[in-house]
Amino acid sequence: MISKALWRFFMATPWSTAMTILGIALGVASIVSVHLISRTVADQLDKLVAYELSGYSYFLHRDKLLAKDYFEFRQHWRNGRYPEIEAIAPFVDERILLDNVPVRILGVDLLLQPPRQESPKQSSKDDGRRSSSLLEKVWVDESLREKYSHRLAGVIDAPQGTIVSDIGVAQELLGWDQDQLSYIGVRYHDPTKAIRDLSEHLLPGISAGMPVFKPPQIVGWQVKSLADQHPANQFGKSVLFNVSALGMLALLVAWFLIYQVAVAWLRRLWPVFQRLHVLGVEHTALRNRFLVMMMGFGMVSGVSGLYLGQFLAEQIYAIVVPQAPPSLPIDFWIVIKSLGTAWLVCFIGGWWAYVQNTRSNSGLSRTTYILLGMTGMAVFFFGVLVEASGLVGAFVSIAVLSLFAASSVSPLLHTVRKQARRIRGSWLLRLGLREVIWFPRDLAVALAGLSLAVATAIGVGLMVDSFRADFDRMLERRLAYDWGVVGTASNLLKFKAAVEGAPQLQRLQTYAKTQMRIQGIPVEVSVTRLDQYEARRYGIDRSLQANEVLVGEQAARLLHLQIGDELNLASNAYIVVGIFASFGDLLPRVVVQQLVSDANTVGANTPDAVNFNLAHSMSDDALAWVEGLRVEFPKLEIRSQQTTREMALETFDRTFAITSILIAIAILVAGIGLYIAITALRLNQTVSAKLLSTMGVNRWENLGVDLARGFGIGLCAILLALPLGWGLGWILCHVVNPRAFGWTVTMQVSLWPILGPVMWGLLAAVLGGLLRVGRQEEGVVGG
Repeated sequence: MISKALWRFFMATPWSTAMTILGIALGVASIVSVHLISRTVADQLDKLVAYELSGYSYFLHRDKLLAKDYFEFRQHWRNGRYPEIEAIAPFVDERILLDNVPVRILGVDLLLQPPRQESPKQSSKDDGRRSSSLLEKVWVDESLREKYSHRLAGVIDAPQGTIVSDIGVAQELLGWDQDQLSYIGVRYHDPTKAIRDLSEHLLPGISAGMPVFKPPQIVGWQVKSLADQHPANQFGKSVLFNVSALGMLALLVAWFLIYQVAVAWLRRLWPVFQRLHVLGVEHTALRNRFLVMMMGFGMVSGVSGLYLGQFLAEQIYAIVVPQAPPSLPIDFWIVIKSLGTAWLVCFIGGWWAYVQNTRSNSGLSRTTYILLGMTGMAVFFFGVLVEASGLVGAFVSIAVLSLFAASSVSPLLHTVRKQARRIRGSWLLRLGLREVIWFPRDLAVALAGLSLAVATAIGVGLMVDSFRADFDRMLERRLAYDWGVVGTASNLLKFKAAVEGAPQLQRLQTYAKTQMRIQGIPVEVSVTRLDQYEARRYGIDRSLQANEVLVGEQAARLLHLQIGDELNLASNAYIVVGIFASFGDLLPRVVVQQLVSDANTVGANTPDAVNFNLAHSMSDDALAWVEGLRVEFPKLEIRSQQTTREMALETFDRTFAITSILIAIAILVAGIGLYIAITALRLNQTVSAKLLSTMGVNRWENLGVDLARGFGIGLCAILLALPLGWGLGWILCHVVNPRAFGWTVTMQVSLWPILGPVMWGLLAAVLGGLLRVGRQEEGVVGG
């Protein structure tokens, strides 16, 4: 009987029911789309780490590591000195030019773990030198299948340019002694591993924000994590964590929506519930039936959001990566996630609304509020100020700040209500504005949801706009030359010899780079002529001396370097004279002066790029000369730096398109919640509406009241969202970004990141106030 009564009620209120299902489905769709995209990107990021290394969590480094050091450490481990270590293995891991092709040679103990062979294929170019023993063969990734056939055992799924072999073969290819090693891989017992793996299934990328297991230091060894040795993988996972956290915004706003709807429905159903209670039905049975119906809505919303999210993910992926057709199948975890979140939102929203409706007292005591506020402030400052709290701490601080702002809506409306008599203007205008603050219980939750959505849009917009401004400045410095040339070292040397001294040429700059480990961390070392012109690209107004070095911000953080510190490169000491912004670098980077001895020492004595300026860069003769160079050197890529800059900015905008879409969904869901709240407000004002009609208020005057009401709600939401949005932007720029990516973004307050969300928030509020769809529901009380 109770279920039939509830079913008849919901069928008699089709518009609010449909809008509720749509709002929750949009919230679910946002997290489904983010999950599908994040899972695809996470799989690609995992491929950046060789399979042979993925089973080890930390790596032990020391200068001039020899095989006897490994055996000595293994003997100590077997004797029980390091009980927290589960497995160890030696590795040779170096990057070199092999037959003029840059490759990474990874030597592993094949007796411990043979390569995971994806597509075994023997080379057809058998020159008789291939041994029958696997210990003397190599495996390569797809890019080297045709380039390197000597001893080829098969093709493996590995990062581009990777050669995997036994340690002895790797030492031979590198020209090393048989006793020389790169590092030792160790796998520590991590009690949180199961939780991390489960969390990655439910929220790809979340491991980048979780607290990191810190192993004990080992005397005589440098202990580096997998993230330290492969920062590109950690960088990408941090991006996924940030986007996933943003994707939860729409779901949070959906909770505000379902709570607001449940409050409105309970208010209209309560007379029926009271009569049923008099007839002998317990309140527990009434509550349970109501929650079952709410969870039924969750089931419908979850299924709808699942398929809507898949469609949305395909469209977003096509925007961000247009050259790669998306393949985003739905798996078990995403089904559990979509249905579970929809059920949870509906259950908690409905349960909390029922509790609030039956609560006899005014709420929590003042002492409780003070204690909760002090605890929240402590958590907020801990997450912001303590870097060890990581990304989780930063986003918990954001959550606490948002909760404070949301909880302040109702007290703010009560405070403003006392000043309602001071509103001036026509009496219909005053009526519309006063209704906003006269009924805080009806509007507070929906208003908090809209404020949160607009504030997040402002905060993310400020971060992205500031990021883009810094990125643009970085491109201006890095692409200061007119043209850039890339290709093999031999062709670049021929190009340099051919153009040096040409009358069309104003300046020629050659670059070389290599990769080495400093304190166990892989670092890219760039070698070039650092005169005053070149040094200005890194923010230094003078030429560098032979013993001076420039360090990227990522490298400075990882190596704990400051200006004036000493840095050892290949046994030579350099003084750090500048730290430059390094966002966009997948590896920490240092730049040294181009001297023959130093270049040979660090292994960067062959060019990998050439930049040049023309005396008259835009003249027809100069452009014709460049076209002639392209014909003369067809194996080199000669590209305009201006074109590169435009492509980089276009890629940047596509990358952050997903944030705009997610925020738009959150504002849309907030607008739906606001519409339902205003509809419930109208149902509570039936008497005043009839009075206005009796007094002769016509349709257009009623429209003016609705417009004033929507504008007043939007104004309240914006006044709350502006300071909250600024705070979120500051945390994203100065806390989240350095922890996630290793560089600082200078926050810049500009007009459009603020004006755009403000306009959308006002539009959502005004439309919520004006729309009167579903007026047939007004007479429904329930039953």
